Amino acid sequence: MKKNLSEVVFEIGWGARDPFAPVGVIVNSPDYNILLGKFLEEFRSNFTSLETLPSAGMPEGLARGIVQYRLRTSNIEKFPLIQLGPGIFSVNANIDNWSNFSKLIIDSVEKFNKISKNLSLENIKMSITYIFAQEFDFEKEDLPQFIQEKLGISISMNNERNLSNLKSFSFQSK
Repeated sequence: MKKNLSEVVFEIGWGARDPFAPVGVIVNSPDYNILLGKFLEEFRSNFTSLETLPSAGMPEGLARGIVQYRLRTSNIEKFPLIQLGPGIFSVNANIDNWSNFSKLIIDSVEKFNKISKNLSLENIKMSITYIFAQEFDFEKEDLPQFIQEKLGISISMNNERNLSNLKSFSFQSK
């Protein structure tokens, strides 16, 4: 299988429990603005290009889990990048070599831990997502055959379903 790694995303998410919110509802950290200032101070030495995203204008309560600020090594390079928003911190890259990406993750997490150690970040979760991309022409190619040949994944459904008319395919693994 030819590898077409498009992006790898390491993400830390957090939120605080609101005693007035329904059970299980997570709200933003009250220390987000302090974290943002420390984030910019700590990461700007290696990631010099700052992009303020349109979501930065959203009220913090509505923007939970949405990236608001993006740092890149330069305004020309697409990757790697470091992102921050209320309740979310991510490290994104398109590195095929795990040891290079793991070093970037470890360095970034150490910096994130340093700037957030005295803040009240609760319910922290971490995830890593690999995004592989293969070009596909829905009009000319057979999707189930493409998935089998390119990704090594065989999909089947009972006889009542016609896979030749399949127009999209999502796959998630946890």
